Amino acid sequence: MKEREVQAIHEIEKWLKEREIQQQESLVTKGTTMEANLSTDGTPLDASSVTKADIKPSYDSVIISEVHHNTFENVFAHWIQNYEQREYIPNTYMVNDNNSNIISDIPNMGLNRGKEEHDYVDYEQQHALFASLINNLKCDVEKCNKVNREAQQANALLINELERYKEKEKHFSKDKKVESQYCKKIKLLNDDISNLKSQACQNDKTFSKENGKCDEYVQSLLKRKNEQEMKNQEFLKQLYDRDKKLQKVGQTDQTLCMLLPKEDNVNTGKHGLGFGNQYDVVNQSY
Repeated sequence: MKEREVQAIHEIEKWLKEREIQQQESLVTKGTTMEANLSTDGTPLDASSVTKADIKPSYDSVIISEVHHNTFENVFAHWIQNYEQREYIPNTYMVNDNNSNIISDIPNMGLNRGKEEHDYVDYEQQHALFASLINNLKCDVEKCNKVNREAQQANALLINELERYKEKEKHFSKDKKVESQYCKKIKLLNDDISNLKSQACQNDKTFSKENGKCDEYVQSLLKRKNEQEMKNQEFLKQLYDRDKKLQKVGQTDQTLCMLLPKEDNVNTGKHGLGFGNQYDVVNQSY
């Protein structure tokens, strides 16, 4: 959406420039056509009356139509004034009669009268032509003023829209800068993540190697444990066998004690059957 708004701003500016150029060209063409029409009538133009108006866009402080309207009215008023002064004046002659000044109208000759009538008709035709031309120009000026008013309203709306789009463009540029900064940060984070992944892969490889070594060490420990357990079992078996033997020896001692005669004791010094001393059996058992 923001790119579309920027494009719309450029299109509005282009449209305003084209409209300004069209208005300037239309005013120039109207001026040239007026000069061409007036030059055909043979009336010289007054350089002081025709001024170059500053042509500006319709949304400036000076309105184009008013300037050119005043210029055209001044030019045509000057022409009409010059033609109104060319009225029909009959030829008069001074006749001296008895040393007194008597002004008497002498009828015009045929050629002079025809020429004057022709000039009068031409004057009336030119007067009517200029009057219709002024009316047409007034209508054109009114239309131009109406178009300019509508254009001013449209230009005001377009200027407001242009300002609004410029504000949006500023916000868009700010957002774009922030987005570029975020993109840079995201790129740095992605680089860090890729580095961490590579480090993790290396750590996994080293861990797998160390794990293999640990497995070998654990296997060796388990093997030693099993061997030790087997040795312990054999030792326990030997102890169990010794205990059985000791139990048998104890039972034998009890049996021998029971078999000894009653009068045979230590105090008398008599020896039992088959033994030099009764404590020999005990000593042999240990």
